[in-house]
Amino acid sequence: MYGASGGAPQSDSVSVTLTMLVTVTGVLAAFAAILGSSSTSAVQIPASWGTCSRSLEQGALEQCLRAAMQRALTDLSRGSAALGTRPLDPLRLQSVRLLQGEAGTGPLTLDMTFHDAEVEGLRSAEVQRVRADLARGEIVADLRAASLQLRGPYEVRGRILLIPVNGNGMGIVRMDNATMRLAIHGHVERGNDQNSRLSVDAVDFDMVPEKTHFKFINEAKATQVEIMSRIVNDNDKAIMEALRPSISATFAKEIKDYATTIFNQVAFDDVFPQ
Repeated sequence: MYGASGGAPQSDSVSVTLTMLVTVTGVLAAFAAILGSSSTSAVQIPASWGTCSRSLEQGALEQCLRAAMQRALTDLSRGSAALGTRPLDPLRLQSVRLLQGEAGTGPLTLDMTFHDAEVEGLRSAEVQRVRADLARGEIVADLRAASLQLRGPYEVRGRILLIPVNGNGMGIVRMDNATMRLAIHGHVERGNDQNSRLSVDAVDFDMVPEKTHFKFINEAKATQVEIMSRIVNDNDKAIMEALRPSISATFAKEIKDYATTIFNQVAFDDVFPQ
């Protein structure tokens, strides 16, 4: 079930948003770059992605956008020098901080940070549905990925059910059968070059995995991290629900920056011709 904020899905999964956000980034980039090119655009978009005319009937337009986004997402997984975008698979994140509660309060308090992390699996994400109100600058997409994996060095402090969870090492978070929803809110404005562009005002993102698996690795403290992995996996739903707001906010910002980079370079009439 989806919540009120940005039409995002409600669920016990917080790690979801974590990796998905990852996925969201991919989808936004894909969507922005998706559709068509013309001589008025500063950046030429691959013709293979296709063009979707905004004069199409709503159902036909949304089907066209879904197919175009799928092709773009696959291509952008390798990155685009022309658009100035980095690869989406693996998606490299300089820092991801998961924060829940304050030290000494409540049964679940966690401050976990991943550094120089990578998210893998976005290229296999399936764009299931796209809804768009182009006059209002709004686009909503539903996606599903069979498996997304976040990997990177981590540091963690906190406790779960009064059990201390502290340490560092290599962390792996695998989200299976993850459903995602991303919503782009923007408006069309005319630039100094007299081309209209979609200005991205806000992005909402959420993700819900069917199951999340955690693994923490530190050979020098093998027993400790094995216990920590077991505790976290036994409480994955509660942990993800608690961390979900901070994860969603972190990735929504990442996605907004990515989408803005692309939409700022492409004329609106090139992306959505009449």
